[in-house]
Parts: sequence; C-alpha cells; structure tokens
Amino acid sequence: MVDFQEIEALLKEVVGGKRLSASKMTKFQEMAMKSLKHDTKLVSMLYRTHKSLPKSQKISSFYVFDALARAAKHQANKHSLAIEERPSDKPGNAGSFLFKLEGILDGLVEDMMTVGTSEANEKTRKVLEIWKKANTFPPDVLSRLLQIVDQGGQGAYLFPRCSIPHYCALSQVHSHSLSTLGRDPNLLSGFSVQQQKLRARALYR
Repeated sequence: MVDFQEIEALLKEVVGGKRLSASKMTKFQEMAMKSLKHDTKLVSMLYRTHKSLPKSQKISSFYVFDALARAAKHQANKHSLAIEERPSDKPGNAGSFLFKLEGILDGLVEDMMTVGTSEANEKTRKVLEIWKKANTFPPDVLSRLLQIVDQGGQGAYLFPRCSIPHYCALSQVHSHSLSTLGRDPNLLSGFSVQQQKLRARALYR
C-alpha cells in the first residue's frame, strides 16, 4: 500500500536541505516510481507541495520533477508504454504519469519564473533543454515552455497554449484546486478529454 504522507514528508526533506542529498533523492525517486499506479495522486502531491514551498526551495523541487520525469521516460521507453491517459479502471504507469505531468508543466514553469532570480530562470531553462534533447516531452510543448522562460513567465496560463486541456485547466487554478484533486484523484477519471475539460472548469472555477 502506498503511503503518500510518507512520500510527501520525504519530498519535503529532500527539498528542505541546504543542498540536495543524493541518498535522499534516490530514496524518494524509488518510492515515487513504485507509486506510479496512483499517477494522478502523485502528480497532484508533487505540484501542490511545490506550490507551497518557499522560493528558496523551488529550484530543488524542480530538480525532483526532472529526476522523476527522466526516470519515467526511461521506464516508458524500456517497456514501450504509450504516453497517454489510462482507463479509469486500470492502474497508472510511467507513460500515464508523463502524460499527466505534461499537463501541469505550464503552471510549474510559470511558478519557477515567480522565484524572480536569474539562477532560477537559468536552471529552469537548462532542465527544459535537457528534456528537449532527450525527447522527455513533446518538442512543441518544450518550445512553448522555453518561450515562457524567455518572456519571464508572461502569459503562461493562457488556456489555448496548453497541450492537454483538462490538466491545463487544473494547473491554472494552482494549489487550492490541486489540493482538492489530491483528496479525490478520481474526480476527472472516466471522461473523454472534452468532458474532463468541461468538468474541470465546473469543479474549479
């Protein structure tokens, strides 16, 4: 059984140190990768926690997203997993985790721009460029995110720029709505993309 309270507590330990601890990061990554069957809840917890952190910890938090994204991409490639939503009656996997993670990237990068330092901007850009080179996420998505960095985060929440409508709708409402999603990860399960888009708007407006 996955203990998300334990995972979240370890995440806060990882990002709360003066420097990233390789051993703690490895332990957290192992725990997170074992919980991919609960992909919606995991993405919700990661994003909600990131939003709640002080600015001094957000770069470390972004590195956590990087580590998990690359590990999930490796696993998806290894097992030929599709990067897509899974049926509501099927457990998540590395592919569906990447799909859902992609949906909150606009909000994540926009939040990194609010840190307001050249270091945060440069490190965000570096991670995005690594993802682009490794094809961790679709090229058009990463090109858009790099433009957000170039623009200092201006306009990142314009809905038409999002590539996965229902998850982009969630990223626009930030931590409050994702806290709700974290408590009930099935709120948007079992619906078509268009239905999920409309339902997200109704739930979180």
